[in-house]
Amino acid sequence: MKLHEITGESFEEINSVFDPEHIRCTSRTVPIEAWRGGYPLRPASVYALEMKTV
Repeated sequence: MKLHEITGESFEEINSVFDPEHIRCTSRTVPIEAWRGGYPLRPASVYALEMKTV
């Protein structure tokens, strides 16, 4: 699965269009085993999960 994250130090930073340098966008592959055990998510982030069906 691929995890896409938009993050900043606070909700105010990721909601501000005036300070784009405070926003980080990342993508990473997360194995299904990591989700089963509980995967840590940041409170000041927005996530999208990309899954492929077989």
